[in-house]
Amino acid sequence: MMKTTLKGKYESIKNSVTASLTVDTNLGDLKLKTSVADVAAAYASLPSSLSFTLEKPRSFSIDYTPEKDDVKFKFMNSVKVMEKAVDLTYTHTRGENRTEVEGAVALDAGNKIAVSNVLGTEEWKVRYTYAHGALRRTVIEPSYDVKANAWDFAVTRKFEHGQAVKATFRSSSKAFDLEWTGDIPYNTTIKISGSINMTEKIAAPKLTAESTWIYEI
Repeated sequence: MMKTTLKGKYESIKNSVTASLTVDTNLGDLKLKTSVADVAAAYASLPSSLSFTLEKPRSFSIDYTPEKDDVKFKFMNSVKVMEKAVDLTYTHTRGENRTEVEGAVALDAGNKIAVSNVLGTEEWKVRYTYAHGALRRTVIEPSYDVKANAWDFAVTRKFEHGQAVKATFRSSSKAFDLEWTGDIPYNTTIKISGSINMTEKIAAPKLTAESTWIYEI
């Protein structure tokens, strides 16, 4: 099976429209993904952030970006600790020589905690996720960046028919983000988001609109 994803994006701050294209091909247990971040740039033979990804879901993925001659490896596994499943993720980016390890554990059906660290640095992050209600439609996610001594706080409310609203506040940049996503017919998803920097005297919102179309063969 092959899946093609076409995404159109408009950004008010750049007053520009871009289109990206991703093609997923199933190779048994593996998936091969080819992505072009800017279709118009690729058509004009300009740098377009072409990338290739080979992955086995919940096991590993390998990303290669020819433009930067860079490779990113990601490995995933799960182990039992005190009767709890701990999901481990190891990510290494060759170009930046950066290695990050994350461990996440679901305490119960509605509570999850994750801790990550960039090896050899003080870059520690802690994220807590709480899903409220029987249907888990309200999700609260506070996170703390130890090195930056900064909190992020996000609340997501999910509705029927694939709609969701998400609000995020980032204490480090004093930015407030609001995002709405919804599904419409013909395998299409629309996302509209806005961001306001609370430190600016005149806080002009930065608006972004995206439309994603998926076609499967």
